[in-house]
Amino acid sequence: MKEEGWSKRAFVGVIVSITLSALCLQTGWAQKEIPPNSYLLKLVVTDTSGKSVADADVILDEATVGITDETGLFILLRKPFPSGAHKLVVSRLGFVSERKSIELPSDATKPGLSLEIQLKEESPSVKQKYTVRGTSGGEKPNYQVVQIFYATDRKDTGTKDVELRYANERSAGELERGTCEVSIPRDHRMGEVESPSLMRLEFRPDPNKHIVLQSIDALPTDTFYQKLNSKVERSSQREVMVFIHGYNVGFEKAARNTAQLAYDLGFDGAPILYSWPSRNRMLAYTEDEDTIQWTAFHLRAFLEELAARTHAAKIHVIAHSLGNRALLSALQVMAAEHHDAKKPIFDQVILAAPDIGADTFQLMAKEIEPITRRITLYASANDNALLLSQIMHGAMRAGEGKYLLITPGVDTVDASAVKTEFLGHLYYGTSDSIISDIRQILLKEAPPGKRHLLPAMWLNKLPYWIVPTPKPRNSEAGELN
Repeated sequence: MKEEGWSKRAFVGVIVSITLSALCLQTGWAQKEIPPNSYLLKLVVTDTSGKSVADADVILDEATVGITDETGLFILLRKPFPSGAHKLVVSRLGFVSERKSIELPSDATKPGLSLEIQLKEESPSVKQKYTVRGTSGGEKPNYQVVQIFYATDRKDTGTKDVELRYANERSAGELERGTCEVSIPRDHRMGEVESPSLMRLEFRPDPNKHIVLQSIDALPTDTFYQKLNSKVERSSQREVMVFIHGYNVGFEKAARNTAQLAYDLGFDGAPILYSWPSRNRMLAYTEDEDTIQWTAFHLRAFLEELAARTHAAKIHVIAHSLGNRALLSALQVMAAEHHDAKKPIFDQVILAAPDIGADTFQLMAKEIEPITRRITLYASANDNALLLSQIMHGAMRAGEGKYLLITPGVDTVDASAVKTEFLGHLYYGTSDSIISDIRQILLKEAPPGKRHLLPAMWLNKLPYWIVPTPKPRNSEAGELN
């Protein structure tokens, strides 16, 4: 079929480039006025009272190009873009969507388009049509509820609104513990975090269709461990799994991701979210880098506490992206303090797309190996987020797979073949192949040679493993061929 000018594939490529370019603002523009000729579109989104509206979807020509940050700001940097009129939609749950026709500058010498958009709140009659918990009319709910545990050093706002309970700010240094209930729709598909979509005319979360954070219950430390150990004792393998999220993630999203991962893995032990105070803004990477060092002390204290107080036979830890820096720092100190340990403290340690220097990782891996039973590293050559991090830091990242990091004591898995989202960075929870591989690690304790991986050998004769190219899905049945 003939493609006329602006194909969908080209559009996706440009959006990836735009997203990566936006991250580059960390290098110097984050606290400065951005020159008008450096962007195509600058949006400031507020409500009718002038309050910033965060997490509003920005949609151009029916494709989501990003979301507003906590200040209500969204910037589309200047990149090759089709000339002429475009349809702009700004949408946020709880607000009436705003639609505009806009003209973006095609001349590089002309300033970008700057807009201020106000979103009106939905009327009470509209809001009452939606429920976050349960269904109306006595209908049987079409979802299951997953309980996860959590520890966080985010600031507790005390609000009853679960989306706003834990802020994107640091606490006074104290950890708070508790439980969350997250609903998973019964028709959930592995690797997806189902969310409301404007394209499907979904304006608020529906637990029968979407993964929804239903409740948060902060607990005293003793009560937390009573509930945790009760869950552990009821599980078949008496195990816990700690998940540490990466950069640009809020508490609500992290809770939903943890529940989705535990559900897709079929993990019947106790899933625990460790949520550190990421600023949850694309343009706050350097702030998150500073915070991840701060949180490492609290993470180490929590892991020490967990090892001492849990009744679990196995403690697994999964970290993603920037979260790996806190985990590796914590484990390094623990390894030094427990150098005489007779057995490993942690069973499976899984490092997904670690945003840490490769040379630093090698040194740390050597030190933490004695307190871990197995370390698995997932890396991908198609991880554009880590490619950008490599450019920014001037050093290869451990999870960037163009030049795979192969080191003794670590099972390196090349995930370059898996298909994932635009940036290729979230495959740990969005790829069927990776989720299935992690399941074999946790549930079957299978070494790489016993999993569905292809063996390979690096130049230094150290082995590594390759995730095979996934089979195409049947477009009609939606199943694997």
